This record gives sequence, structure tokens and C-alpha cells, in this order.
Amino acid sequence: MSRVAPLIASRPRRPVTAEIDITVSSNFLSCRLLWRSLQDHAVTTVFQSIDWLESWHSHMGVNAGVRPIIVIGRRPDGSAAFILPFGLARKRGSQVLSWLSAPHGNYGFAVFDTRFLEQEADKFPEIWQRIVAMLPKHDAIVLNDQPVQLQGFQNPFEHLRTCASADCSYILELNQTFDTLLRAKFSSRTRRRLTQNQRKLQKVEDWRMTEACSDADILRVTGAMFTQKRRQLAKRGISDPFGQDFEAFFRRFALCGSAGRRALRCYYIECEGEIVATNFGAVHDGTYYGLVTTMDEGRFDQLSPGGIAMNHAIEMSCRDGLAAFDFAAGDAEYKTRWSDRSVDLFETHVAQTAKGHVYCLSERARVWLKRRIKHSPKLWRCVRAVRALRAWRLRGAAVL
Repeated sequence: MSRVAPLIASRPRRPVTAEIDITVSSNFLSCRLLWRSLQDHAVTTVFQSIDWLESWHSHMGVNAGVRPIIVIGRRPDGSAAFILPFGLARKRGSQVLSWLSAPHGNYGFAVFDTRFLEQEADKFPEIWQRIVAMLPKHDAIVLNDQPVQLQGFQNPFEHLRTCASADCSYILELNQTFDTLLRAKFSSRTRRRLTQNQRKLQKVEDWRMTEACSDADILRVTGAMFTQKRRQLAKRGISDPFGQDFEAFFRRFALCGSAGRRALRCYYIECEGEIVATNFGAVHDGTYYGLVTTMDEGRFDQLSPGGIAMNHAIEMSCRDGLAAFDFAAGDAEYKTRWSDRSVDLFETHVAQTAKGHVYCLSERARVWLKRRIKHSPKLWRCVRAVRALRAWRLRGAAVL
């Protein structure tokens, strides 16, 4: 007896648009208005916003010799279907095309119109071939840290997937009150400890836990954040990843917009006139993207002010009606305890020349080794031991 497959109801699809027109530009100014109008209703992240990328390129990209390669797909009516923000730079002797602001953005992605992903995503491989033919001469395309899915849509770049990234990201859904989330994620014993620590801090003279809103306060807290983060990393034997260019970029982005409408959220705890903990994140389309959290390793560190600042950022995100809290990529105990789900990330390595082939092989080896180390407790212990030795040497050098 034959079997007849049941009909599956599907959402009616409007007719697809005519062929997408592709343009390539290196000028932010020429597409700024289009970019802003698209990003407000697009599938994207804060790391592809015009404020983030312009701030990054003004201070880091220009000084690193990165040339913006902004690919814009338009429909016949002039509306934008997508914006692909790339950067072209010389790396280890090869001209490499990568995401603009990589590796300083948590996600590598584009700005896709929702209608394009609903109706025309299956055409993207063909569109991509046209795009590649229009790109400036390059040896390799290396696109890192791309989410497999975003906002329920499959990443159109997945047809270029080379391998999995070394890390995944962690997401907390903010569909409940903060108190309800806290009870669901932590035991009563842990909650009591958190409450006790916060009450002890509140007894300190001039205690406050708040958000920096004025330009002067944001710059003051940002300076404290950089100082604290450097100390934390040095204690773990990790070299200072910041520089003057990065600090200038971060400060510019922090001041984008006006008070009450900034993308950046800057929460901090202050005791006796000193900033003892910070939590920085950026908000876009209902998601809080965690950027950095720090604490001062002084007499208050036993009270875990960094964790309290993190909890405060989550509480404020719940209060503001945000939909999700993104802890970013990388393993950490607090991320796995708080998060509801993880987001898989992948890499794209496409060689265009012999030099590009060598570069892509080295990138694949780097990602493989990083993933192998992070997923091997034994190898990860070795890395931590090496870092501890390096931290001890750095402290000895500082004393001398």
C-alpha cells in the first residue's frame, strides 16, 4: 500500500524581487543614511552598526592600514537588501578580506533586511559569486566568529563554512523578572551569599551602584575599566591587549548618541570614591551584548563586586524590557550558570591565490589548535600553568 505524505502548511511567500544591484564603496559617508535606516529593522548585531564600525575604523582601522570594503545590495526600488561590511588589509604578506572591526567584535556578520532573508536567502550563494567578482584584488577571504543562526534566521554565509570556531556564545533569555531568573539559576544558598555581599558593600561609605550617563562620568568609568582589566589580565599572565588606538576607539563609541539613547551601557559600583567594579555592554534591537566586566582587586574583592555589577546589568536589562542578554563567546562559569542556550560559531577561509592558500592553511591550523586546547582539560591546564609562570615573572620584573 502506498503512503501519501501529508501536506505541510507554510507561510505564503510574496513574489521575490528582481535581481539585486551590487555596489562596492570605501566611504562611510556615502552610505551612512542608508545604513542607519536599514540597521534599525535588520537582522544584525551591534558590531555591524554604523557607530561601532565608524568608531573602530577612525582609530584602529586607519592606523592598521585597513581599507573599508562596504558591499551594498539594493533592490530596483532603491531599498537596501543587505550591507556587508568588510575590510581589506595586508596580513603576513597577503591581502586578506575580513569582517570590518575583526577581531574586536564579538560576532562577524552583515546587515540583512528581514524581507531578504525571508524570501531571497536561497539566492545568496549566486549573489555572492557576483560580489566576489567585484571585490578588489585579494589573496584570501577570512571571516571569523559567524553565528550559525541569528534571530531565528539561518546565516546566508553558511554555504562558505570551513570549520567550527574555537568558542561558542552564551545567551540568557530575559522573558521573566530578574528575581524569577535569579531563583531559577542559583540555589538559595548562593542567593543568600550574593545578598550578604551586596549588603556589606552597601554599608561602605559613599556606596553606589549606578549607570554612567554623562560624558564625563562615562570617560571616568572607562578609564577605571581599562586599568582594572589590565591588572586582571597581568595576574593571569596575559599580555596587555589594549593600546592607545583601542582606547580611543572605545571612548568614541561610548560617547556615540545622546544621554538616554546611547548604544553603550556603562554600569559601575563605587565605594569611598573609588570605582571597584564595572560592566560594559552595548544594546541593539532588544539584546544586551556584553563587552567587558572588571573589578578592582583591593579590599572589596572578597565581596565579588564584579559579579554584583554583572547581576545589576542583567537586572537593568530586564527592567528595560530587553529580550536577551548575550554573554559573548568564551567559556566561563558564570556564563554557563546564567545562560539558557549557546550559539554555535563558524569560520570561513577561502583562498584566491597561492599566497592566500598558505594564509588560509595557517588560519585553519590556528583555529584547530585553539579549539583543541580549549576542549582538552589537560592542555588547558598546561596553558594556565604557562600563564601563571609568566605572571610571576612579570610581577618579579615590576618589583625590580
